[in-house]
Amino acid sequence: MKQQWAWVLLVAGVVLFLLGLLADPLGVGAAPGLGWKQGLLALVGVALAVYGGLSLRKSKA
Repeated sequence: MKQQWAWVLLVAGVVLFLLGLLADPLGVGAAPGLGWKQGLLALVGVALAVYGGLSLRKSKA
């Protein structure tokens, strides 16, 4: 079960990271350029992806 949660965190992190960086081209961003909300979303996405990846690596060892 832990391995499944690790995959969920990894994928969710990557999706949040991409959504944060691609918000403007997707038409979701409020203003052109990288705003603080987009940066925060990308940062949270990276944190989740790293945590999920490390958990996945740890569960395989």
